[in-house]
Amino acid sequence: MDIAAEIRAEAARQGIGTADLAEKTGLAYKTVSRKTNGRTGITVDELFKFADALNVPASALIGRAEHAAPAAA
Repeated sequence: MDIAAEIRAEAARQGIGTADLAEKTGLAYKTVSRKTNGRTGITVDELFKFADALNVPASALIGRAEHAAPAAA
């Protein structure tokens, strides 16, 4: 499950960049970058901040991540 990838994909679909996502979530730009690139984990609180910023239910991000094909190793 890669929630970070789903957040990146949804932001891209909506044309929202990292700076805008940082502003909408109230998180620092570097924090958003690290979390959406999978370098650091995403807490439940942050998941809800990302979902609110993207105007999608957190459950949708989780559901998409659960159904995504596993990444090639």
